[in-house]
Amino acid sequence: TLWICLPRLYLGFHYLSDVLVGATIGLTASLACVHAQWLRTKVAPRTLSIVNRSPQVFYPLAFLFMFEIGSMFMSTREVVRTLLHFSSVIAHRL
Repeated sequence: TLWICLPRLYLGFHYLSDVLVGATIGLTASLACVHAQWLRTKVAPRTLSIVNRSPQVFYPLAFLFMFEIGSMFMSTREVVRTLLHFSSVIAHRL
């Protein structure tokens, strides 16, 4: 936690309140997932069945999804922004 939080505070990327609220949200979400019975009974079995049935599809998709989360969907946002720009240019010319 300190390895990530202190440099972000020192470099001015975040205020202390940002880090504390983010930690609180992360802790609350983690505890909610651990104690959520529906997650264990409905979501986990379905996910594990997909993993067992076709891991060659699941793992690349999971990697791409986690990569997009880690990069804050920057590449996806750029693609959508470009498509929206071109569609507005085309609509304007028509």
